[in-house]
Amino acid sequence: MKVLIPILIGLLVVGCGKDKQSETNNNPSVKSAKELTKKIVGTYQKGSGRYIVRWVFKENQVAEFYGMSEYPAMYEWSIVDGNVHTKNSRHTGIMRVEPNGDLTEIAEIVRGKRRDVPKDKQTATYKKIK
Repeated sequence: MKVLIPILIGLLVVGCGKDKQSETNNNPSVKSAKELTKKIVGTYQKGSGRYIVRWVFKENQVAEFYGMSEYPAMYEWSIVDGNVHTKNSRHTGIMRVEPNGDLTEIAEIVRGKRRDVPKDKQTATYKKIK
């Protein structure tokens, strides 16, 4: 009887533990973040004529920004609270994902301080082209 009690307690402890893999796979926010990540991958641009700027978001969480230079500025990108964060050594840009898949600049973080773009000035929208 004394031998059965520790075995029984051991079985209860093992049986009550949760599998982290199954928790992650059943979490809707993880699934939606993965779906959103797949949705973001692609090329976006704004402007016309000679002034066209472009973002290229890659599956490996690297983003290339093509401004007025022929060489891209390199960024890391991620999904945070449903928004796209682009980060380099100087600042972090925050873009809202529009219902049609376009991206609109809504804020930036510089030296640890977030600066929101006022709603009426949120006009920097990048159209998804690929």
